[in-house]
This record gives sequence, structure tokens and C-alpha cells, in this order.
Amino acid sequence: MFWRTISALGILFWAVMTGLLIRDTYFPEESRFAEVPPKLVFDLFLHHRDSASTLLLYKDDQKLGHSTFIVRKQPNNDPGPTLYDLQASGMVDGGAFAKDGSDLTWRIVGELDDGQQWRSMIFQTGWRPGHGRDSAREGVTASVGWRRGVDAPTFEVRQGGQVIMDNAKANSLLKGGTIPLGGLIGSSLSGGGALSSMAQVKAREGAMMLAGKRRKCYVLQMQFMGLYEIKVLFTEAGELARIDLPHGNHLLEPTIHGLGANITE
Repeated sequence: MFWRTISALGILFWAVMTGLLIRDTYFPEESRFAEVPPKLVFDLFLHHRDSASTLLLYKDDQKLGHSTFIVRKQPNNDPGPTLYDLQASGMVDGGAFAKDGSDLTWRIVGELDDGQQWRSMIFQTGWRPGHGRDSAREGVTASVGWRRGVDAPTFEVRQGGQVIMDNAKANSLLKGGTIPLGGLIGSSLSGGGALSSMAQVKAREGAMMLAGKRRKCYVLQMQFMGLYEIKVLFTEAGELARIDLPHGNHLLEPTIHGLGANITE
């Protein structure tokens, strides 16, 4: 019995040390970054800024547009979760799509319980081909909205101000409305869990290069439908510094000089 205990402890010790070795070899930094409540990061940001933050959109070293980022905390005297309003909007130069003069605009408005659970979200985008006489008639706008407790998102597409597609028209095209739109999107988004399934918000400590030095930061991670991830970087003091977007695009705060190109992980 004694030797079995010694053998078991030896195996346990070996397993722990092997795990630590693998962690330090392949995940030297990220494994040590502690998770934090997203509301902590939002509160730090609000402590320093109560107006919009303006960021510039880049792909590599090419400037492609700009964006604004706003967070507000709604007054709450109830013991329930704190509600945060998040708004972001921007413009992408048409040159990014090889369509000079045809800029793309976008806007996101959302509500977050404790900065973590989405209560609602609306995404809007618009594209106008050039600035000629017929550009308004040919322009296309689209909006998609989610709200907690609703089985499927609502959407609308307009061209020249006229609705060319929405939920009702889509359902009428699907065998006379016998196939619900929510069923096409997936069962994981139904039953009132659409927002929590599509967009998850987490926060953790991190590190980034700033003015040539490695500095502590906070990383807000937003994952959409398990396909896209956006990382929002805040300095230790809560200043919005950078937003990493899919496909190598990123938004930079122009007043923070020497911001490194990547998160140190």
C-alpha cells in the first residue's frame, strides 16, 4: 500500500510538471493571463472617457477608413445587472474593395447586461456606388437585429429606399412561409438564446508593445457565431488603444503613439 501511494504521487508529480513544461513552452504568456469581468474593463474606459473615441482603420500600413466607439452605462437602482450601451460606427474606403468612390458605411448598436450578456444588437451597413446622379437610386442598405427572447433575427435590405427583402418576403419565398426563417439559421439560435450563441463577450488580462516596451493591458474578446473574433485592447488605465478585426484589419487610436502591431501573447 505504501509503495502504491508513493508511485501514485510520483505519477501525479510527473503529470503536473509535464503540464507546466508544455504550458511554458507553447503558451508562455496566455496561460498566465487571468480572466476578468468585462464590466471592469468598461468601467475603466468610462472613468477616462465619456465621449466617442475615434480610431483609424488600417490593413497593414494602408489607411482604409475610420471609426468611432462609444460606451455608456445606464443608471440602475435595481439589484439586477448593470446595462451598458455600446455604439460603434465607421466608414470603409471603397479602395479596399477596388471600388474607388464607393464607400461602405456601418453601424452597430447593442445593449449588454454587466458588459457580458447581449440584450439586443443591431447591425446596419450601407453602400453607395459613386457620387453620381443615380448613386442614391442604386445604393443598398441592410440591417440585421437581434433581441433576447426572440427566436430569429430580423433583417431588411433596401435599394434606393425601397425594401427588396425582409423576413416576411423571405418566408413567403420559402414554400409559402411554411419554413420559418429561424430554422434556416440554426436551432442553436432559437429558444431565446440567439444573442448568447452568436456573440460571446469575455475579458482577460494581456500584454502589448507600447513605445517599445511590453505593457499590461486588458483584452475584450467578442466572438461572433464561432467564426469571427474581434479583440479590443485597452491600456491598463482603461484607454481604448486598438481593435483587431478579421482578415488582418485593425483600428488604431491615433493619439497613442508607438502602439505595437500585435498583442503579445
